Amino acid sequence: MPRSSTGKWVARAGATGGGRTYRGQVPVNWYAALVLIVILGVASIVVSRMDYRSGAVANTTPPTKGTTWFAAVDFDICGNQLPPLASNLLDATTQSFYTLGNGVIVISPKTTKDAGHNAVLGKFVSSYQGLRLTASALHLPSSASSPSSSTSPKGSTSSTSSAGSTSSAGSTSPKGSAGSTSPKGSAGSTSSKGSASAKKARSLSGTTYRSGEKCPSGTKDAGKKAQVQVTYWPNAFSSKQKASTVHGNPATLPFTNDQLITIGFVPAGTKLPKPSGTIVTALLDASTGASSTTTTTAPTSTSTPSSSSSTKTTTPVSGTTPTPSTTTAPKPSTTSTTKAK
Repeated sequence: MPRSSTGKWVARAGATGGGRTYRGQVPVNWYAALVLIVILGVASIVVSRMDYRSGAVANTTPPTKGTTWFAAVDFDICGNQLPPLASNLLDATTQSFYTLGNGVIVISPKTTKDAGHNAVLGKFVSSYQGLRLTASALHLPSSASSPSSSTSPKGSTSSTSSAGSTSSAGSTSPKGSAGSTSPKGSAGSTSSKGSASAKKARSLSGTTYRSGEKCPSGTKDAGKKAQVQVTYWPNAFSSKQKASTVHGNPATLPFTNDQLITIGFVPAGTKLPKPSGTIVTALLDASTGASSTTTTTAPTSTSTPSSSSSTKTTTPVSGTTPTPSTTTAPKPSTTSTTKAK
């Protein structure tokens, strides 16, 4: 039996996947659903990343808010190690990253935005005026501290030595007190070698060094093409720590406690040295909580009451020689008797 015209139309529509009108329509609902899914996915990733950076994770990942870490940083320009950066401490209660001028970086997050995975080298660099660091450029500020002005555990201007302390009243001040001639090699003496080193450091500061440029004249690698390089040691006091070089943006280098960092502009293949011994010593003092200020307590005088009188005998202060008291006995009186006649 032959098929009807309606049956033939249905067969043709099934074979072509729909009529001409249906094939010409755009599936708007389908594409709208896909766009909505993508937007929700991206939004959830952004929110999760924000929580990871500044939320609960930042409060549990060290260094947490309220803790204090220390790291050492040094600069090497074409084989010449520069003196430490000058102190940029303004307010320790608000600053999360700063240095005291001795080559030690204080890492003390005050907010969750500076804690956890946010405690990176770039935070300190951006907080230090005049210092810039990228994967291909290094700009040093012109305010680099000289070796004599940097803070060090030994010879610190804040520490009080016994030789230079003020003697107590009435005592004879010992040799080497204030006003005496300072010994050789002290901070007050001027050496030609130290002045030349300070002059060289000033000439290398306040300059931008870019990868591919040549080392400046007067340096150990003068004339050689150099590149910006950052090397670090996770812990200064571990004998098994090996040097690691940052690949990519050095601003993302995370801080670790007692970390050593050397930032350099050196020829390719150069192995950067660790920070100087003075800086490492300052890091050790900061890490162990050693105080560079010595407090001298003056001896106090004690009074011992006498059993026969109310006179008080004062024990002399250390450094004075007591003078023995001399007691003069009264002369016996002479009585003359006249007999009456």
